[in-house]
Amino acid sequence: MNKFVFVHLYNDRSGSPRVLSQVLRLFSRVGVDFEVITSKFDDGFISESEFSINEIFYKRSRFRILTLIYYSITQVQLFFKCLRYFREDVIFYVNTLMPCGAAIAAKLMRKDVIYHVHEVSIQPPQLKNLLAFILERTASKVIFVSQFVKSHYLLKDVQNKVVYNSVSRMPLKSPQAPVRLGEEFIILMVCSLKIYKGINEFVNIAEMFSGRYGFRFRIVLNADYEEVQSWARRFSRLDNFDVFSRQVSLSSFYKEADLVLNLTQPDQCQETFGLTIVEAMSYGIPVVAPPIGGPVEIVRHNFNGFLISCYDLNAIEEAIVFLSVDAEAYKIMSDAALETAEFFSVRRFEDSLIEFVLNSGVDIE
Repeated sequence: MNKFVFVHLYNDRSGSPRVLSQVLRLFSRVGVDFEVITSKFDDGFISESEFSINEIFYKRSRFRILTLIYYSITQVQLFFKCLRYFREDVIFYVNTLMPCGAAIAAKLMRKDVIYHVHEVSIQPPQLKNLLAFILERTASKVIFVSQFVKSHYLLKDVQNKVVYNSVSRMPLKSPQAPVRLGEEFIILMVCSLKIYKGINEFVNIAEMFSGRYGFRFRIVLNADYEEVQSWARRFSRLDNFDVFSRQVSLSSFYKEADLVLNLTQPDQCQETFGLTIVEAMSYGIPVVAPPIGGPVEIVRHNFNGFLISCYDLNAIEEAIVFLSVDAEAYKIMSDAALETAEFFSVRRFEDSLIEFVLNSGVDIE
């Protein structure tokens, strides 16, 4: 069996490195030899594993031009680092479109390249077009995280497959268990500290409920404590609003939440899957998600959640109030959320991956 070289650019606690960490654990279990190339980040999902990491330089800046400069430097470094596999029989597994330097090096060495594509919103557009061009010219196989992502890339004569992300091995609520509706109705959002993720809209909704008894809003941001506190100071006046920085585990937040919101601005960024949506459902939590992109493949309006634009704050307010007062309707929607989450099981994810990537009926223990 070929050795794999996994390449990922930014090793943080977002969705794409999390999915890759699942792939790494799977390949380790089935006895595949591999190496990992990614950036240094002590709290990243990939760093949690016992696998050794071949580190590359990469950092981001609040100045876009500086981030692009860092990105360009990293791709040159990545290109030359990958050339050392010239005499080895390896397959490159490129996670996201961003590590294009690895794909170009692999193509020059006539090595197979498997892409795992998570994204469609890449800025500036010229970079997105370039990365899509490199994908089309270098990929041997492509994994897409949703039908929505697949529809954005026109691949000719390249094997491709949609493999939906899976929820972690978290304890699912029993559908027969009583729905948790405590004294406070807790509305949760988990996202990056980015305006396009709808963080300001979340604050606006919290403000709409300010002074109303029984509603609490919590946001967990994928950012350092100092960054989060700097942003949160402006909202210290809100007595129904809690802000948390990057967490190692979100389990306690989901266990206490009654509703999870995804408020990504569709005109700025389109959700390609929505891992937090499925995570919430695995705890029996209904969701509010954008009516566009990957979430449409997960959420059925008025069944396991609501498809509402982040800009329609009145509709979101109505959904919150409706679920907070109608326990029977909440129970039905909670059970439907659990039923949906079962489709996105780890076993289904692993079986699809093994079949497509390894062309093998490897027995997964």
